[in-house]
This record gives sequence, C-alpha cells and structure tokens, in this order.
Amino acid sequence: MGKMLVICAAILLALASTTGYLVLTRLIDSGEQEIALGQKQLDRGHHELQEGQTQLSKGKREMGTVKKVNNLPLLGLAIVNLPAAAVAYVEAKQKIAEGDKQIAEGELSVKVGKERLSAGELRLSQGEKELQRAKYLRSACAVAAVLFTLLALGLSFYWHRKKRATKK
Repeated sequence: MGKMLVICAAILLALASTTGYLVLTRLIDSGEQEIALGQKQLDRGHHELQEGQTQLSKGKREMGTVKKVNNLPLLGLAIVNLPAAAVAYVEAKQKIAEGDKQIAEGELSVKVGKERLSAGELRLSQGEKELQRAKYLRSACAVAAVLFTLLALGLSFYWHRKKRATKK
C-alpha cells in the first residue's frame, strides 16, 4: 500500500509540475506581449518628449527675439506719440509675460514627461526581469515534471519486477 502511495504522489507531483509549466507558458506569452506594447509606448514617449523639447527651445528662441525686437518700435512710437507708446508698451509687456508663462508651462511639461519616461523605463526593466524569472521557473517545472514522471515509471517497473520475482 505504501508503494502505491509513493507512485501516486510522484504522478501527482508530475501532473502539478506539468500544470505549472502550462500556466507559466500562458503568463510568459501574455507578459511578452505586454512588454512589446510597453516598449512601443516607451519609444512613442521618447519621440513625443523630443518633439516637446524641440518646441520648447524654439519657443525660447522666439521669446528672446521678441524681447529684443519689441523695444525698438516702441522707441520710435514714443517719439511720435507718447500715449500710444505707453499703451503699446503695456500690451507688449502683457504678451511677453504670457509668453514667459507658456514657456514655464512647457518646461514643466517636459520635466513631467521625462519623469514619466523614466518611470516607464523602470517598469519595463522590472517586467523584463520578472519575465526572465518566470522563464527560469517554467524550465524548472518542465524538469520537475520529467523527473517525477521518470520516478513514477521507474518505481512502478522496479516494484512490479520485484513482486514478480518473489512470486516465482
């Protein structure tokens, strides 16, 4: 009776290992798809961040030019018509302040984008490591299934021969 329990236990362990192998295979397949999708999103994020940085530097250059050029027409207008120059000066200052505000918002957006990109790279790296562990575990389950199956078969044949030899 004890021999039968050992063989049954080996068979159950082989089945459990096979089930673990199959479950891990499904998880690995879905994990690889998620990592591929994450890599695409990360690449798109790098591209969008690059575009944002380009737009920000272009905006900064334009603001620098506007600040330099904006004072020249006001000087000529101030000579001709002082009240109109004062109104134009106030409007120009408001537009410059608005431009500075947009540049600050752009810098913040780029900073947030960099942080999100770094977090995405970290998650992708962790996912790849987890996938590697799952592949290792799947291999271990496959080896265990084979070993437990061989153990069950080996013990069955050995004990069956021994039983036959004792009957003769």
